Amino acid sequence: MEISKLLKQRDKAWVFYALPNQKDIFFQIGNVAPLNTQLNEHAFILASFDIQQNFQIKTQTQSCLNLVDLQNVVLDLQDLDLPNSEQQDYSKQKYLQLVNNIKWAIKEGYIQKAVASRPILLDNKPINPLKLLENLYVNYPNAFRYLCYIPQQGIWAGASPELLMQLKNNHLHTVALAGTKLQTENRNWTDKEIHEQALVTDYIEEVFKEKGYTVKKKEGPKTVQAAHLEHLKTSFEIQLPPNIKVLELAKSLHPTPAVCGLPKKEALDLIKKIEGYNRLFYTGFLGPCGELGSAHLFVNLRCIQICRDKAVIYVGAGITANSDPEKEWYETEQKAKTVLNIIQ
Repeated sequence: MEISKLLKQRDKAWVFYALPNQKDIFFQIGNVAPLNTQLNEHAFILASFDIQQNFQIKTQTQSCLNLVDLQNVVLDLQDLDLPNSEQQDYSKQKYLQLVNNIKWAIKEGYIQKAVASRPILLDNKPINPLKLLENLYVNYPNAFRYLCYIPQQGIWAGASPELLMQLKNNHLHTVALAGTKLQTENRNWTDKEIHEQALVTDYIEEVFKEKGYTVKKKEGPKTVQAAHLEHLKTSFEIQLPPNIKVLELAKSLHPTPAVCGLPKKEALDLIKKIEGYNRLFYTGFLGPCGELGSAHLFVNLRCIQICRDKAVIYVGAGITANSDPEKEWYETEQKAKTVLNIIQ
């Protein structure tokens, strides 16, 4: 059955995705199941920021497409079970106060860092999801590009620059990605940005140390490009013991300080208390799982949710003791352009 006809199955979940620096576009469709059931060997998984909502698409049909194939697919939003968005407008004043509240918590010694995020509502703006995916695919070749539909959860799409974990044959690759500046700024990294990224690096090393895993290779930090932005990245290679479970490993890493904060529990509690909205799948993780416990999971960043009544872009910035609220607001505005620039 051709893909356009498969997409008319209202109760099925589906995903299109392309791995970083890869031209193949993979399509999977199947029934939805929670992650606490047996993980399908060819599943695509999607977990929320707090991992309270989590799904796997238990693949029944899969295909490999090129760009021309994708351009020939037809999707009618009326065929989908889309919810109305639960998000409300998040003002600049509210965001600046959020940053100041986090800075206060850091000053008082409750936490070292937390990520302040916000939703951006796109009311009455028609978006063609397949055209959006095409633009993500063409414009951000070094990102994980995807378009995913889960019944009653909306359509999610994005171009994530951040790998959570790549696992194959007990060999793990992960990264610490943090710090943000515009490519056009032509400046050195600030102490704040260097410190922000170092916190993520130290966290990942501590996770592996506690589990008794040895880091075989560590590279960085180095500057990497993500759309019109740059970040600092440190890469890790770890050889794991046999029979490691994908989800247990993912949950031990997630959420990293790059999307949550430090200490993890205290920062997570603070975010839930004062951020003032539900992040849903933003800053969660997603990606394909293959045979013999292999997985390729990414942090859900630079993303948009398409609902029945509106679309929502999600953005955030890492807050430390030296953060300037106005600069953090500006950073979130720049991150939103990753999606805004290709739908306007």
